[in-house]
Amino acid sequence: MSKNIANIRRNPDKFARWGYGLDYHLGDLSHAMFGFSAYRGPTGKYRRWAQTLFAVTDPPTLHRPVSMLLLPWFEGSRGPSGFQGSVASAEKEVIALASALHSEWLLNVDGR
Repeated sequence: MSKNIANIRRNPDKFARWGYGLDYHLGDLSHAMFGFSAYRGPTGKYRRWAQTLFAVTDPPTLHRPVSMLLLPWFEGSRGPSGFQGSVASAEKEVIALASALHSEWLLNVDGR
Protein backbone atom coordinates (compact mmCIF):
# COMPACT_ATOMS: atom_id res chain seq x y z
CA MET A 1 0.00 0.00 0.00
CA SER A 2 1.23 3.48 -0.78
CA LYS A 3 2.22 5.42 2.32
CA ASN A 4 0.21 8.30 0.84
CA ILE A 5 -3.03 6.46 1.62
CA ALA A 6 -2.03 4.30 4.61
CA ASN A 7 -4.17 6.34 7.04
CA ILE A 8 -6.78 7.60 4.59
CA ARG A 9 -9.65 7.16 7.08
CA ARG A 10 -7.91 9.39 9.64
CA ASN A 11 -6.43 11.90 7.17
CA PRO A 12 -9.33 13.66 5.43
CA ASP A 13 -6.98 16.25 3.84
CA LYS A 14 -5.09 13.65 1.79
CA PHE A 15 -6.12 11.63 -1.21
CA ALA A 16 -3.09 9.71 -2.42
CA ARG A 17 -0.79 12.24 -4.15
CA TRP A 18 -3.59 14.82 -4.38
CA GLY A 19 -3.75 15.86 -0.72
CA TYR A 20 -3.91 19.40 0.52
CA GLY A 21 -0.64 19.58 2.43
CA LEU A 22 2.97 20.00 1.41
CA ASP A 23 4.44 17.00 -0.40
CA TYR A 24 1.08 16.44 -2.09
CA HIS A 25 0.28 17.90 -5.50
CA LEU A 26 -2.62 20.20 -4.51
CA GLY A 27 -0.92 21.47 -1.40
CA ASP A 28 2.35 22.18 -3.18
CA LEU A 29 0.53 23.87 -6.06
CA SER A 30 -1.42 26.09 -3.62
CA HIS A 31 1.79 26.85 -1.73
CA ALA A 32 3.45 28.00 -4.97
CA MET A 33 0.45 30.13 -5.94
CA PHE A 34 -0.30 31.80 -2.61
CA GLY A 35 2.99 31.60 -0.65
CA PHE A 36 1.55 30.07 2.51
CA SER A 37 3.88 29.80 5.50
CA ALA A 38 5.40 26.34 5.76
CA TYR A 39 8.50 24.45 6.80
CA ARG A 40 9.96 25.12 3.33
CA GLY A 41 9.39 27.49 0.45
CA PRO A 42 7.54 26.57 -2.75
CA THR A 43 9.51 24.37 -5.13
CA GLY A 44 10.38 25.28 -8.71
CA LYS A 45 8.31 22.38 -10.02
CA TYR A 46 5.09 23.73 -8.55
CA ARG A 47 5.93 27.33 -9.44
CA ARG A 48 6.17 26.09 -13.04
CA TRP A 49 2.82 24.29 -12.66
CA ALA A 50 1.17 27.46 -11.29
CA GLN A 51 2.55 29.65 -14.08
CA THR A 52 1.49 27.15 -16.72
CA LEU A 53 -2.01 26.53 -15.36
CA PHE A 54 -3.13 29.93 -14.10
CA ALA A 55 -3.41 33.29 -15.85
CA VAL A 56 -3.95 35.07 -12.52
CA THR A 57 -4.08 33.92 -8.91
CA ASP A 58 -6.65 36.35 -7.50
CA PRO A 59 -9.11 34.95 -8.21
CA PRO A 60 -7.46 31.76 -9.50
CA THR A 61 -8.24 31.72 -13.24
CA LEU A 62 -7.00 29.01 -15.57
CA HIS A 63 -5.38 29.87 -18.89
CA ARG A 64 -7.52 27.15 -20.52
CA PRO A 65 -9.66 24.19 -19.42
CA VAL A 66 -7.74 21.39 -17.69
CA SER A 67 -8.56 17.68 -17.73
CA MET A 68 -7.41 15.03 -15.31
CA LEU A 69 -8.11 11.31 -15.28
CA LEU A 70 -8.19 9.32 -12.04
CA LEU A 71 -8.33 5.54 -12.19
CA PRO A 72 -8.66 3.01 -9.36
CA TRP A 73 -5.64 0.76 -8.82
CA PHE A 74 -5.91 -2.72 -7.38
CA GLU A 75 -3.31 -5.38 -6.70
CA GLY A 76 -2.77 -7.13 -10.00
CA SER A 77 -3.84 -4.13 -12.10
CA ARG A 78 -2.05 -3.60 -15.38
CA GLY A 79 -0.44 -0.42 -16.62
CA PRO A 80 -0.78 0.97 -20.16
CA SER A 81 1.86 -1.51 -21.37
CA GLY A 82 -0.33 -4.40 -20.25
CA PHE A 83 2.16 -5.52 -17.61
CA GLN A 84 1.25 -5.91 -13.95
CA GLY A 85 3.10 -3.50 -11.71
CA SER A 86 2.96 -0.99 -8.92
CA VAL A 87 1.20 2.36 -8.89
CA ALA A 88 4.62 4.01 -9.17
CA SER A 89 5.52 2.03 -12.30
CA ALA A 90 2.13 2.77 -13.89
CA GLU A 91 2.58 6.48 -13.10
CA LYS A 92 5.97 6.44 -14.87
CA GLU A 93 4.36 4.73 -17.87
CA VAL A 94 1.56 7.31 -18.08
CA ILE A 95 4.05 10.18 -17.78
CA ALA A 96 6.17 8.64 -20.56
CA LEU A 97 3.12 8.22 -22.81
CA ALA A 98 1.92 11.76 -22.17
CA SER A 99 5.43 13.04 -22.84
CA ALA A 100 5.56 11.22 -26.18
CA LEU A 101 2.11 12.46 -27.22
CA HIS A 102 1.82 15.91 -25.62
CA SER A 103 5.20 16.97 -24.24
CA GLU A 104 4.38 20.67 -24.66
CA TRP A 105 1.44 20.36 -22.22
CA LEU A 106 2.79 17.85 -19.72
CA LEU A 107 3.29 19.20 -16.19
CA ASN A 108 4.18 16.10 -14.17
CA VAL A 109 7.54 15.42 -15.77
CA ASP A 110 9.39 12.49 -14.23
CA GLY A 111 12.39 13.70 -12.27
CA ARG A 112 11.60 17.44 -12.20
